[in-house]
Amino acid sequence: MTIQNETFNYKPLPNEKEGFQVMGGSLEILRRETQIWGISKLMKLGADIPQNIMRAEQITKAIETGRQRFDILHNADIGMPMDKDLEIQPIIDQANLDAANFINEHSKYQRYTNSQGLPELRNSVANFYQKFWGLNINQSWVVASNGASEMWQRFVASQLAPGDLVMTLDPHYNPFDVDLAMKGAGWVPIKTKAENGFHFNEDDLSRAFKEKKENQPLGRIKAVYINSPANPTGVVYTEKEINILVDFALRNNLFIVMDGVYSLYNYSNNPTLMDYLKNLLEDKRKLVYNKLVFLDSMSKLATTTGERIGINFVPNDNLRDQLGRALSVRGNPQNHGQLQSSYILDRLTEDYTQNRSPEKKSILEERRKLYFHKMHLFYEQFYKNAGAHVLNKSREPEGGLYIPLLLDGNKVNALDFFDFSMNQFIGHNISDKKHATSFVPMAVTFPDGSSASFRVGDFEQAQKEIRVCIGLDVSEINDAAEALANQLIEYNLSLSKD
Repeated sequence: MTIQNETFNYKPLPNEKEGFQVMGGSLEILRRETQIWGISKLMKLGADIPQNIMRAEQITKAIETGRQRFDILHNADIGMPMDKDLEIQPIIDQANLDAANFINEHSKYQRYTNSQGLPELRNSVANFYQKFWGLNINQSWVVASNGASEMWQRFVASQLAPGDLVMTLDPHYNPFDVDLAMKGAGWVPIKTKAENGFHFNEDDLSRAFKEKKENQPLGRIKAVYINSPANPTGVVYTEKEINILVDFALRNNLFIVMDGVYSLYNYSNNPTLMDYLKNLLEDKRKLVYNKLVFLDSMSKLATTTGERIGINFVPNDNLRDQLGRALSVRGNPQNHGQLQSSYILDRLTEDYTQNRSPEKKSILEERRKLYFHKMHLFYEQFYKNAGAHVLNKSREPEGGLYIPLLLDGNKVNALDFFDFSMNQFIGHNISDKKHATSFVPMAVTFPDGSSASFRVGDFEQAQKEIRVCIGLDVSEINDAAEALANQLIEYNLSLSKD
């Protein structure tokens, strides 16, 4: 079935110009209902912006309480690799020193530099992509940002208008809701289910498009967003699935935003987004590249989350220029992080091309192997202890750093379980120490009545889902899984007493 986008025929209200209404000589952003704009609240002068669940005060305060209450709180909430003694750590340490020394010796790097990124970093990114991923990109396409999230933010700010919509797979990455809401834009969710491993087909796309026409009739789909391996589900989409979205975008002249941040952590036989682009026929690749914004980051690749260096690429010159103008407002990403990232990428490229052998894998290949082991270890240990309290629909994830868990029972609520775990749970005893594990509830209702969710299309379903990160050191995985299982058992017991 071929789905064509409809024409956007929005007609301004009286005295309205480009989304603004003149009132008493001042401009007020027009309020728009969910049906029209596809956002969760009425937008009024920047108010009602949805929250990033992981950063919400209600969540962070509860986790801080947990740190004080337990001897050991295993941090499985935010997506941050925290491994000890990784082979990559000496490279990071040396890169820190090299970057600092280089800046001390070259004073121009203490000033503003190119807003698109330092040439040193852009060359390193292009070389790494060619050698490690086998994907040829031009260094002129590379755009550095303050994490990949800033690139998404600037794409939304510069390319979308109020009422525009982005099609994505649901569950999705909740923090990106913030940028869409600030623009008065929204999602068109393609709903996926745990029992299908969060995969989808053309029928799911058709249903999403039909629901969009019914619920958001005036909204215009402007882009598709593809995140694989996906946060929070861990699904790695097949070539056929990626083609469903890409072909829909090409038929309708939509932007294609690909998020490859978790590509290193692919434990399946399905392609990464880099593999997908590499294997395209030349004619189709040109069409895709004309509409492509590709997001990537050093945070997950090299565990340098605090440096905030995104390593993105945009092949289309005009689109890259527009995004560059939007990025120029903040000057440039911090130079130390860019130089550090350049050194790290050069060393990782050298390790992959020169130090590998049939007997020895590269540092990044060993890292992928370690995380696959951690994923399996946590999954098996958790289900062994708490399987009866979790619906047996959640498959072991195919990639990424996260395990989505679907809770069982009519009374269970992910936020209630989170609050119980941090504030009431007495701790799981392991070697005379009280253990607990933090996590992220995938739907939250806040004290002010607002809400946020990883499922824009099914808040009720998300209220029974949690996300666990396996970024913990491998030595913690068994204890963290066992503690979380015990938390869930105790939580269900508390519900049975009500």
